[in-house]
Amino acid sequence: MPPTAPVDPRGGRIDTLFGIPAHPLLVHVPVVFTPLSAAGALLIAVVPRWRAPFGLLVAAFAVVAAVGTQLAYDSGHELEDRIDVTRAVEKHIDLATVTRPLVFVFAAVVVVFVALSWWLDRRPRSSTPRWKQPALLAASAVMVLSAALATVWTVRAGHQGADAVWRGTGETGQDGG
Repeated sequence: MPPTAPVDPRGGRIDTLFGIPAHPLLVHVPVVFTPLSAAGALLIAVVPRWRAPFGLLVAAFAVVAAVGTQLAYDSGHELEDRIDVTRAVEKHIDLATVTRPLVFVFAAVVVVFVALSWWLDRRPRSSTPRWKQPALLAASAVMVLSAALATVWTVRAGHQGADAVWRGTGETGQDGG
């Protein structure tokens, strides 16, 4: 099969990169950036002085994770048409279907948290609202929870995808059953 363009101009779908299926390459973006941004989110949630220097970086990483998740999801659908869909692949697809909105919610929460923190920190002390600390505490809790959910489902989907590919190949040392 000749290599195709990475993006199909008719539908904007990613099928191949460098002549191979795009999905195995693209899944590395959310697998790396989701836990990395989750760790950053935890740090800026519990160490307020790190919010200003690292908040934008954490938000950027979370957005990269969300975009990468969408690209992996789309390329996975393209790959699905070219492979035998086993029960293990179906489970991977089910996990990915849950992972995608969780990572997007996480990214949105991080962006809102960083923006809220920035806005509240730039107000004069005399006009700092009484609800600043409770609001940041609640936003921190939501951010940490969404980070945990996004990370757990990303890891589960990634592990299931790897298991679907490698189980039974003799490479994992498992019996394939």
